[in-house]
Formats: sequence, structure tokens, C-alpha cells
Amino acid sequence: MENILNYYYNLIIKKIDEVDDSYYIYTDDGLYILNKLIIEVSELERIINYLNNTKEPYHLLVLNKDKELFTLIEEERYVLFKVRCDLNKEINPLLFSSYILNGDYNWSDVWSKRIDYYETQLNEVVNEVNVFYAMNYYIGLTENAISYYNYLIDMYGSSELIYGVSHRRITSPIKAISYYNPANMIIDLNVRDIAEYIKMSFFEDILTDSEILTIVNNLNFNNIMANMFLVRLIYPSYFFNLYDQYIESREVNKKMFLYMKKSHEYESLITKIYSRLSIKNDIKAYMWIFKVQR
Repeated sequence: MENILNYYYNLIIKKIDEVDDSYYIYTDDGLYILNKLIIEVSELERIINYLNNTKEPYHLLVLNKDKELFTLIEEERYVLFKVRCDLNKEINPLLFSSYILNGDYNWSDVWSKRIDYYETQLNEVVNEVNVFYAMNYYIGLTENAISYYNYLIDMYGSSELIYGVSHRRITSPIKAISYYNPANMIIDLNVRDIAEYIKMSFFEDILTDSEILTIVNNLNFNNIMANMFLVRLIYPSYFFNLYDQYIESREVNKKMFLYMKKSHEYESLITKIYSRLSIKNDIKAYMWIFKVQR
């Protein structure tokens, strides 16, 4: 990797650390991050062009020696960024929620394909019994989230959906180094970040139910976006991310079992959030959607 980076980017490297799906590259000139490019080039360019008109210290894209945006490494597209944010900065999960762009990301299509893949895979490769039965529960939740999403689109249409710059992955607490990385950004419904932050804050025991409900009390949505926020909370991305790691490594992360144990508590939290949202918005969900999974 060091030779590749030197050849394509003329970097003199002091140290490289592989962190999750990224490479942290330390040089005398500062810190760089090399990432696989997951989204389309046109979407990355659109996000960067938008952020250029803000004051956000997002990581700067570095073109390779051929003046190209990405570099092919072992048949995968990689992009390099120079870090310029304060790595210790405390991030508000609503920071990017006002950065509005036109979009058409369809959760129903994406999630349907994902669970079709999981259902095919379960009988073939999952040997851990607890993981197998847990996945059936989470697939059921996803099917309910898909039905809820489709119902909302049928009822409201898509004209009042609000899209913007969001993130593929959100941690709690939020880490500036991943938050400001354009390779971690996506154009999606602008409730995505806050919903994912709440899920991770709950399952990682970062925030109490009371603290989460305080956040919810201060959110302002139109009716369809309030419902989409609830849809996103129901969708179990937190468990699917761990399942994907399990399939890749064949090792069960102990967090999977911790998350499973907290499923009843999370259902209770969702019910409380439903009640809070219903004060200001017309919420179309029925809270029995959890019970049918038991």
C-alpha cells in the first residue's frame, strides 16, 4: 500500500493504520485517509461541490497523479482525502440536517434487496443458532419498516420528502474524522443521521431514554418526515452492520448478543418516541408491529 500511495499521490509516509474500512496515513504534511468509494462518482462530486459553499471543514479530496478522482487498487475504487478538521471537535448529530439537496434514495428498494440477500444466505452459511433466529426477528422488523415506508409514499407521495447530505455510518459519540469524510456521506432523507445517532446512542448505552426523548421533543418535522424518522428507527441497521462483519470474519461479535438482549427495551423506547411524535404530527404507525415478531 505504501508503494501505491507513493506512486499515485507522491506521499512520503511515516505510518499507515488500517481502521475498519479505511487507511489512516500519517505524513509530515498531516493526516490523510484512503477509502473505498461506495457511492457513484457523480454523487461524491455533488456532495463536495455543495460542501464547498459551506464553512464545514470536510476532508479535502486529493486527485492522483493522473488528475483522476479515484485510483483502482485490486479492482476496487479508492479515494484519498486530506484531513483538516479538529479531531476532538464535538459534533451535533443535527449539524448536516439543514444541508438540503434533491434526492431519490428509496429505502424500500434498498432494504428489500438486502433482506432478499440475507434470506438466501441464512440457510447456506449461518451456523450460529442464536444469530440465525435473531436474524429472522430483524428481517421481520425490516419487512414492517418497508411496509410502513411504502404506505407513507402511497399516502403522501414524495413531494414533501426532504433530502440532504447524510452519512452512511454514524457512531455515538460522533467522531469528527468519520463525520467529515465525504466517502462516508450520502444523499438521503435528512432524518437518517439523527435516527442512526439515536439507535447507536441507545444500544451503546451512551444516552438514557430520557435524554433521547429530550432530543425528540426538540425535533420539528412535517408529517411525512416525522413518520420517516420512525421508519428509520425501526430499521435494524445496528444489528445488520454486526451481521455483515460476522459473515466476513465468521466471528460472532459479543455486541450481537447485547443488542439482542436490549430488543425489548428498544421496542419500549420506540413506543415512547411514537407517543412524543404524535403530539405534533400525524403518525401512521401502529405499535403492534413489534409484537407480531414474537
